[in-house]
Amino acid sequence: MAKLNKIIYFWNIFSETPLILPNYKAMKIYFLVLLLFSTWGTYAQTSARKYAIQFLRVHSPEHAYLLQKYYQTNSIVHLPSATINIGRHLDFMIYLTDTTHRDVIIHEIPLMIHEIYHDYARRGAYKFLEENPKFFEAGKEYLLFYFDETKELLAEVFTTFPAHEIAKIIPNNLREERYKTFIDTKNLALLPQKNGFFGLLDEWNAFFHQTWVAFESKEFYERESFQDAKHWEGYFSNYYDSYHAYVEFKYYILKYLQYAKYKHPQTYEKIILNSQIKTIYKEIDRRFKKILDDFNHYRPLVINFLEKKGIQLSEEVHNGHTILFIMGIGVDTQDRIFKLYEKALEDDELKNIDFQLKH
Repeated sequence: MAKLNKIIYFWNIFSETPLILPNYKAMKIYFLVLLLFSTWGTYAQTSARKYAIQFLRVHSPEHAYLLQKYYQTNSIVHLPSATINIGRHLDFMIYLTDTTHRDVIIHEIPLMIHEIYHDYARRGAYKFLEENPKFFEAGKEYLLFYFDETKELLAEVFTTFPAHEIAKIIPNNLREERYKTFIDTKNLALLPQKNGFFGLLDEWNAFFHQTWVAFESKEFYERESFQDAKHWEGYFSNYYDSYHAYVEFKYYILKYLQYAKYKHPQTYEKIILNSQIKTIYKEIDRRFKKILDDFNHYRPLVINFLEKKGIQLSEEVHNGHTILFIMGIGVDTQDRIFKLYEKALEDDELKNIDFQLKH
């Protein structure tokens, strides 16, 4: 009787007509409803997975390739004098919280790529070492910095101090959200605390990829969502959520080295004289800055394009924040934070460290 009551309750959620049936009929309907929802859930997951992959293949092939390479890495790696159990791959679907709405899936793809990149940096390093065992030394750690289909660079991760050591020297006006998340914490699950300098470098590159995917999705919006203001709000908010990480993490990296120069001089020398680190730093800086330049060139073009389609855009400044309004929907451009960090990077000593890393 208790089971029948549950069946009737379940049915009545979806129907205004009360379910009053003999027990065997109620059970039959109950199992049909369960089968329907189970099948729909599986279909939605499969459909969303295929859609995300197809979206990347069309609009961001560099990241479709990254995803492919990620799933080609081995869980157990056999190297000279060592066998390393890396563990299972992440299922990228865990980062897509809504598998039924296409606009939500697209909105969450950049962050998904950010997280997959992090795991690939570790797994890909050991894949690279499997294929190039002469670079492997037992007891050492490695990260692989992926840039695109044609370029990735291996880095040996040596011991550096955790990033929270520099928290006290960051000025109060720069203690924004990412400072609190990545710098002013002792959470060893975060790479800047676990791997110090290399964690900051890896995080910078992850945000580069996140911003790149967000920017590259423009062609999808132009072709398929040009008349939907809400979708364009998703495009701009995705870009503005991550682009300022360019100046934030560049500042953290240079400030880390400035602090190391006086407090950990041996670590400073080891980093500043490492040719591979310098190559990686220059590559991230050049590529990330280019995305920002490309967006700044694209922005007036797309605003003109949207206004011709009847989607009105305007900007207003509220408490120092420039808000972009798209048919009344507001998006914080994060320009206040960007300008604060951009100005902080004008410090002469930081500019000198930046110069040394690039030459």
